[in-house]
Amino acid sequence: MKHRQFISILFISLLSNGFLIETGLAFSLVSLIGLGISGILTGGFYRYLSWILLGLMISILGILLFGYVVFSLIYLDGFHGLTALIDLFQQRYQTPMIWHEFIQTEWIGLLIAISALA
Repeated sequence: MKHRQFISILFISLLSNGFLIETGLAFSLVSLIGLGISGILTGGFYRYLSWILLGLMISILGILLFGYVVFSLIYLDGFHGLTALIDLFQQRYQTPMIWHEFIQTEWIGLLIAISALA
């Protein structure tokens, strides 16, 4: 019973402090991963769809990392590892200009990946 109370208090505090988008994204990602894993454990057509779903999620993660590498080489003067990516996510409200440059680089990386597939 205490775990349910903690989770409900945590969820309410996240929503009331303005983390609606982050909470929604986290819930969506966990749900998609859970659906993918449960689909793989079943058989037939659901297993096929689950492999496609997990493959798309891994591809999107690869595109995100590609965009980060390009961003760090252009704006940060060298690759600083994934800890700098975590610092960038934490600093997005303090320095919005570098966050906008990161998002712009991610979109360009996504367009390059889509054009490479086409």
